[in-house]
Amino acid sequence: MSGPSWDDRQSVSAGNLDRTNERYGPPRPARSQAGPPDWDDGPDEGRGPGPWLGPIRITPTRVILVLAIAGSLGFGLYTVTVRDANQIPLLAAGLTVLGLVFGMLTIAGVVSTYRAGSDEQGVRAMFLAIGAGIASIIALGCLAGAILLAQLWTSGSR
Repeated sequence: MSGPSWDDRQSVSAGNLDRTNERYGPPRPARSQAGPPDWDDGPDEGRGPGPWLGPIRITPTRVILVLAIAGSLGFGLYTVTVRDANQIPLLAAGLTVLGLVFGMLTIAGVVSTYRAGSDEQGVRAMFLAIGAGIASIIALGCLAGAILLAQLWTSGSR
């Protein structure tokens, strides 16, 4: 019979490589089978510190951007329902804030795209670039609408 003895096969299959030679490296302490294997750090593998909402890390920047988007959308919906002489400047202000928020989302998307590209995560970088492009289109559209509304308001007051 060739190959390692039964005891050696038992120790190799259990993960207890206690041999000392160039093939197996220095001896490691024996692990109990109750813990997770080395290659699986559990559900929090790769997660940094701080709170998470599913796969998305909650950061102060993300919280501020979500609140700003929700606030400016709510403000925009309010100004659409109000029938007042100040409706047009309020709409222009709401579109300006929304354009600035989407501009910040564009910048955050560009930075995230660069980081993903540096980490050789090509697919993630591509989708982040597409998202940043969409955010920039929305930002420019909102800012253009705000400028048009501001011009409309100032031309009607003369």
